[in-house]
Amino acid sequence: MSIRGYRGMKLCDWVSSDSFLGGLVSIKLCHCEKLEHLPQFDQFPYLKNLYLKDLSNIEYIDDSSPVSSSTTFFPSLEKLRIKKMPKLKGWRRGEIASNYSAQYTASLATALHQLSELWILDCPQLAFIPQHPLLRSLRIRGVGLQVFDRVVRMATNLAADSSSSSTLSKLSSLEIDNIDIKFLPEVLNCNMKDLESLTIRNCKHLLMSSSHLVYEEDGRLLYWKELSSLRRLSFWDIPKLEYLPKGLEYMTAIKTLRLINCEIY
Repeated sequence: MSIRGYRGMKLCDWVSSDSFLGGLVSIKLCHCEKLEHLPQFDQFPYLKNLYLKDLSNIEYIDDSSPVSSSTTFFPSLEKLRIKKMPKLKGWRRGEIASNYSAQYTASLATALHQLSELWILDCPQLAFIPQHPLLRSLRIRGVGLQVFDRVVRMATNLAADSSSSSTLSKLSSLEIDNIDIKFLPEVLNCNMKDLESLTIRNCKHLLMSSSHLVYEEDGRLLYWKELSSLRRLSFWDIPKLEYLPKGLEYMTAIKTLRLINCEIY
């Protein structure tokens, strides 16, 4: 189902009718600027793909169920894409991001158990994202540092109080765009042997020269040694990119290297 340019504040009742549309596997809602409430997604147990874009008045994905509800949302959801939702604060009203445990094993009301691909683009007020498993593809742009850190750590199984993980990441594609970071995520320093595509874009304060991604071997400092499967590496609009990552000799699978609007000294 695809709905584009709807001008109402609430979708028609038939959209949430489980008897009529309960078998949907894909929902796309775009450019519905006046819409204030989304349908009750627990009516769609077979939903695999959800794309929400330019919904400027939506504050919560689910604004009806209490946080204490035991309903499992999206038991089949594999791909979630959220783009240009400037007022989006979280998944459920009252669900907040507190001090999460090392392995994110705390019981949460909402979890996305089957998720493998996640886009979160231009959601500056987003404060909470539900627990999700290891991802294969992640695009993240224009969010706060706390959400960025939480999403990246969950996507790669990096503990909240650790810089290493005992489980190999499944990520094959990672794009980081317009995030106010000074250093690249620590996850690139461990267990990223499946990563094939990496794009770093529009991170104005990123200091590559001070990166944490350092190994010491035989008295030499090596960068990004673990990215042995990387095929595509892109840097866009990184004004403080002083040099290419040391350790490129270990990236033997590299096929494409792109440097756009970067100053290399």
